[in-house]
Amino acid sequence: LWDLATEDASFAENDDGSFTVTVEVKASKLEADGLGREREVELDMPIDIGVFTMRPDDDEFSSDAVLHLQKHRITSGENSFEFTVDQRPAAVGVDPYHKLIDRKSDDNLKSL
Repeated sequence: LWDLATEDASFAENDDGSFTVTVEVKASKLEADGLGREREVELDMPIDIGVFTMRPDDDEFSSDAVLHLQKHRITSGENSFEFTVDQRPAAVGVDPYHKLIDRKSDDNLKSL
């Protein structure tokens, strides 16, 4: 099980019209035994981080709304990432397509 959350996100417009996006992600990984007991284990793996012109859970969403979607190394605890995109971002997220089994997946995306 994973516990991933986009804790904070912001963007700033650059002089050349591009946008610098900062994303703060909190992450942990848990293992459960056959009796349902969970214990936290070290997390160190590539996980998708996306920057979008609209939220991926919007009915109008298409691949044209993806400004950045790439796996980035995420470790247990706080992680910070910075991206430069060429259009104004509207949402960011860790594991935005919910590929991993997350304890609370509704905190993966954050609107800007």
